[in-house]
Amino acid sequence: MSEKVKVGKEVAEAIKWYEENAEKSGIIYWEDELLYNHALNNNGEIDVREEIKPLLKYSAFELAEILVKGYEIYQTPEEQLSTQYNEIFKRNPRLSENYEKGIMDGIELALDTLGIEIDGINKNI
Repeated sequence: MSEKVKVGKEVAEAIKWYEENAEKSGIIYWEDELLYNHALNNNGEIDVREEIKPLLKYSAFELAEILVKGYEIYQTPEEQLSTQYNEIFKRNPRLSENYEKGIMDGIELALDTLGIEIDGINKNI
């Protein structure tokens, strides 16, 4: 079996949005329609809804590969840090363990040093 294609969260959400709206409209072969509309858009023949604009960075071949092989969502470095940070907090909400508190402090220090803000870590939500 082929390995799934890794895509960002915004691409997965765009595909899901298209699928759900196509099904509401009674479109059975939504993947075919998505590829057809994608090809029309690349020729500038139709306007594109905001919800599916993340798909425009792919060629028709790449989009077909995503639809045929399936996809999995990859996390950006910021999302990976946020996940790790929150997992530590879930394991030990009181942070009585110096080791876990040290990891969290290290993540915060690294983000602050690099000038990166991530919701829930070093940026108030």
